Amino acid sequence: MLLSKQRPFIPLCFSLFLLFLTLAPLLSQKKQDASPLHKVQTLFLLGDYYYNKQDYPLAQIEYKRALNRNSNTLKKKSELKSKLALSLLHQDKFLQCTEELKGGQEFDHLYLSMFAALRLGWTSLAIKKQAKILISKEIANREKEEALLLGGTAYLEQRDYKKAEEFYLNLKKQSKSASIIQKSSGFINNLDTYYKQSQKTPWLSGIFSTIIPGSGQIYSEHYTDGIIAFFFNVVFISASLRLYKLEQRSDESHYYSAALGLIGLNFYFSNISSAVNSARRYNQYQERKFHHEVRNSFFNIDYIEKTSNKY
Repeated sequence: MLLSKQRPFIPLCFSLFLLFLTLAPLLSQKKQDASPLHKVQTLFLLGDYYYNKQDYPLAQIEYKRALNRNSNTLKKKSELKSKLALSLLHQDKFLQCTEELKGGQEFDHLYLSMFAALRLGWTSLAIKKQAKILISKEIANREKEEALLLGGTAYLEQRDYKKAEEFYLNLKKQSKSASIIQKSSGFINNLDTYYKQSQKTPWLSGIFSTIIPGSGQIYSEHYTDGIIAFFFNVVFISASLRLYKLEQRSDESHYYSAALGLIGLNFYFSNISSAVNSARRYNQYQERKFHHEVRNSFFNIDYIEKTSNKY
């Protein structure tokens, strides 16, 4: 009797199982149709999460994956490109940044491209990006002034400090933004400090080392080079003179002392050339230091991130 009561339950379970197999593909299809937008949003949030953690390589990967989804709107793609560019800039991938932003007409795209181009030394490309910002009717005046402030550093790349000073003096007078005025003043002050720094004169350094080997290098603050130059010149000069006296006493030819003297003479002239180059290297170092200070103080990536209206 118990078995006969349970038999109708078995066909019912089998029927429900068949119904589940029939409906499962339809349910999964609906879920799959709704998934692309959800995946893009998830990747976007993941990118922001990694970016805020300063894990820029992973942020780059997530932004790129989100950007490759076909479900993005134009506005979403524009925002993703800007954030991808910033994650690349944080990794000093300036060339890749310019490639990702190629063709963009929004302020943040043009502005970030300007920054990347300037860091690559591509001043002509940076000026073209700046021109597009300045002639655009959709970009606000404040953003145009930020582009002018950044674009002035092109004169630094060209080593034209006189024009750079004139440019920032004019920008300081014309700008209505307190931030722009402050940064322009700061740049001018840094430039004045750089001008007041003592520069080493190459020909004077060469004269010093002509009189006393190694003294030109010490004048140029390359102390180790100066000590080495002085030591080797003294060694070769004294060794040549000693060998010459020994040859004279033994009534021998002066071939060996002459050969040693020629080697010493080569070291002597190399010492003079080294002194001239050491003065040039000193001046180049001071110039690079000035550029580095300007970039770090006024045009660092954090400032660019802020003025690009992202994050």
